Amino acid sequence: MTHTPTHCWWGNQVTESGRLVLIVSCSQRKRPDPGLLPALNRYDGGHFRILRKARREGYWPETMDMRILSAKYGLLAGSTPITNYDQKITRDRANELHSQVLQVLQTCARQHTYREVYVDLGRDYQAAIEGLTQVFNGSRVVYANGCIADVRTAVVVFLDRLTRGDPRAEYGLPL
Repeated sequence: MTHTPTHCWWGNQVTESGRLVLIVSCSQRKRPDPGLLPALNRYDGGHFRILRKARREGYWPETMDMRILSAKYGLLAGSTPITNYDQKITRDRANELHSQVLQVLQTCARQHTYREVYVDLGRDYQAAIEGLTQVFNGSRVVYANGCIADVRTAVVVFLDRLTRGDPRAEYGLPL
């Protein structure tokens, strides 16, 4: 049985002009390299492998920004250098991060007009982004939901759609 996310990026809005921002959670799996690595390279969960492949193979949209919500560092850009660490998000930690996260989001919203904000965060991260819709007032805000495979598929489909057209049939998703 194929599960399809109820909110996906393959609507008509994807082809309109404007910037996009992808907000994802950090991953427990990290590359153990010593020293600092850009966050996009440090985290090694499934989403990050997909995103690195998109960048490496040239289908990372120039109009897409990414922010990562880290249990240790708060909200950061994929290019932000970070060390290896082991800290899991808790609801208390998400509440502690809330102010910093909103500040970063407000800065993003002042610097760019985003037509769409795609949020892929687990339940425990939600308190950290409370107020996100008001920060990006006028932008379409989409929250990923479903099992992890559905969400990963939605990210792949989104990236493909931006660069190659509508790949839903290739991934067995409804047209």
